[in-house]
Amino acid sequence: MYKFAWIGYFPEEDTLKKVLNSKGIIFSQKDILDNFLDNLTPQEILFLNVESKRGNKTQGSIIIAPLLLKQIPLLSEEELIEKTISSVKLALRKEARIICLAGVLGRLVSTVKKRINREDIFFITGRKLFTATIIDNLLRISSQLDIDLREVKLSLFDADSPVARVCCQLLIGKVGEIWLFDKSNRKKDAFAEFNHSNFRNLTISNSVKDVLRGSKLVISTYLFLSEEIIKNLQPKSIFFDAIVPFWSAKTIYNERKDILPIEAAWVTRGPLTHKEFDILFPEDAIVACIAEAVILGLQNSLDDFITEFNSRNVVVVSNLAKEEGFFLADFRCGDTVFGEEIKKIGVSAFR
Repeated sequence: MYKFAWIGYFPEEDTLKKVLNSKGIIFSQKDILDNFLDNLTPQEILFLNVESKRGNKTQGSIIIAPLLLKQIPLLSEEELIEKTISSVKLALRKEARIICLAGVLGRLVSTVKKRINREDIFFITGRKLFTATIIDNLLRISSQLDIDLREVKLSLFDADSPVARVCCQLLIGKVGEIWLFDKSNRKKDAFAEFNHSNFRNLTISNSVKDVLRGSKLVISTYLFLSEEIIKNLQPKSIFFDAIVPFWSAKTIYNERKDILPIEAAWVTRGPLTHKEFDILFPEDAIVACIAEAVILGLQNSLDDFITEFNSRNVVVVSNLAKEEGFFLADFRCGDTVFGEEIKKIGVSAFR
């Protein structure tokens, strides 16, 4: 067993208010939000005792860094690192050995690991189960809507995203065509993972129109979508939003009634029966990156390789998730849960 900690941030102001109210921390509307967050310390909002269906047990913390998502681009790199490290130090005081830096904090893993300088700590980003969930959602909805993947085109945004590139690796050969957007217009040989004959049906392009033309399925790792992407999404296509808090899917839901947007990273709570999760997430669902931290914490032993984000480890963690009782949650976008009616929706509007 390894104690774990998941470290995230406040996606929106409503979540901030709910979490802080639950902790007995009150701030008035007169408070200037940025100044308030400057003076706020990292918060352990949940301490979890977990037992999986296999009988494995672990403990861990859900920690929120004093950051609001919209505030992050306004911070210097050093300010962001300092706020992240303060949250990591709280995790270490809680004796965590697996520490997940979620969302945009994931790009700081190397820097934080060097500064913390603890060889006994496993730093992860939660991207492995996140990616597996995106792919499994795509395969599941294609099956339910009788879509033959060998005859369709899949578009991914974009080549700078490790998640998008690993999705390409795992879906190659399963989908008729894969088009990967790259604003730098690099060739396939610029990406070591694509230097193989298997990737002959992968096209890399810097043209949004070309990438989306005739595409039935779209995976996006963008926090916000450009007007060009929204305009060129094909009618009756399925859009998988691969980044929390799923603002892109919600935008599509409101602006394009002819497209089915899916928030692609929800899993069931499995052994996490704690009702306190309702403050942060929909009923009976959590984001996959939290589940990944829990899953690794439930293992009796771990190798250092498991921290690496690659296609092999995506499959390894996906299999572990099923063994520990985590499965795909219902299809949803915002407050709308599609559930069993997805086939009816698909037949009437998306075929």
